[in-house]
Amino acid sequence: MFLENFFEDSAILYPNAIAIEQGDIKYTYTEVEHAANKLAHFLKTKSIGSEDKVVILLPRTAQVPIVMLAVLKAGAAYIPLDPEIPADRVNFIMEDASAKLLITSDIIIERIGSQLNKHPIFNIDRQLTELAIYPDTKPIEINRSENDLCYIIYTSGTTGKPKGVLLEHRNVANYIRGAQIIYPIKNTDRALQGFSVSLMRL
Repeated sequence: MFLENFFEDSAILYPNAIAIEQGDIKYTYTEVEHAANKLAHFLKTKSIGSEDKVVILLPRTAQVPIVMLAVLKAGAAYIPLDPEIPADRVNFIMEDASAKLLITSDIIIERIGSQLNKHPIFNIDRQLTELAIYPDTKPIEINRSENDLCYIIYTSGTTGKPKGVLLEHRNVANYIRGAQIIYPIKNTDRALQGFSVSLMRL
């Protein structure tokens, strides 16, 4: 089982329920699925698939879990970064992880854009309309395994350079199954957004 499957199962059970809420902005499970699928198809056109890495550098908004889900649906692994991270660390992580794409937004570009190296970038504020042409169904990715990378968390090492902690789909899926027993979560419950995998099991 892959991490995104938990969310997809919930979308089948509760298609019209609210999946993500940010102030007055609300997305149903169906809306999240469609948006994530479209972005996943776009990622596939950029030759992003199994075992590839995509860095997510976005403000804490409703778009973050949609982007996370899209990367997983494309078969790739996401690398979430704090929106306040300095440019030199972004450059280091992009190169260290051999990331194929940086997904970010205007507010981030305005802050550190001039200091970033020439990375491939998808600006969600400027390029979102490009996704309208893509299907809202999940793309097919046949070369996948539960041993594939799911996401990478970078922490500061003893040398001061960020170090990546790699997590595979099977590890995260096992965690979620265990967590569902210890901390039962219903479709009517809410979770504070972070980069936690908890959003996939709602």
